[in-house]
Amino acid sequence: MAVVVGDRSRFAAEVGEWDAALRRVGLWAAGQWLTCDDNMAFVEQFRLAVMDTPLGCAAVRALRRRSTACRRKPHTGA
Repeated sequence: MAVVVGDRSRFAAEVGEWDAALRRVGLWAAGQWLTCDDNMAFVEQFRLAVMDTPLGCAAVRALRRRSTACRRKPHTGA
């Protein structure tokens, strides 16, 4: 099952099934499918390449904040 992060009409990444060390990755921008010719990525290299971009760094920071917020215990109001 594929997971889509974002809005395909603006910008989105779709992550799909594994095939050995490769994973299906679709990138969308302004409603255009950018990875129509080659959508299989070697995960380790792809992750490093995305991390080298400002958008990739911002996404990781946002995910870390979200993950930390989910682990916090709810306030009981006592």
